[in-house]
Amino acid sequence: MASFTPFKLTRDRQAVLAGAAILFGIWLILNYDRLFSDPNGLLRFVLGLGFAILILLRPKPGAGGDGSVLSGRAGLALALAGTLLIPAGLILGVHQFEWLGLLVLLGGALGWALPVRFRGDLAWAGFLLYSLHP
Repeated sequence: MASFTPFKLTRDRQAVLAGAAILFGIWLILNYDRLFSDPNGLLRFVLGLGFAILILLRPKPGAGGDGSVLSGRAGLALALAGTLLIPAGLILGVHQFEWLGLLVLLGGALGWALPVRFRGDLAWAGFLLYSLHP
């Protein structure tokens, strides 16, 4: 069993994580009716989000260093792509673009802010979150 090795985040990485969490929370509040309009929408979302968080927070070996998963340019490219997809989804009325843009933006932020050992789990958590959209 792998033991959990704590990692230290710098202030800028903490700010990026906080901004990503706030953005996701605001999007959830604004799209509450659409997400939970299905009879099982609340159950699907709570379980999916819970499992995605558990995947990200599961114990990982300490190897891999504390560098970020993405370089600054790759994180910026993902953030830019996500930022362009969100308004494209709103303007064109394709909510999958909006959701995908939000997840790409969050993935870029998490990929830049979290240490390298989170690399594999980010993809799995992102896929799980993508499947939550109604």
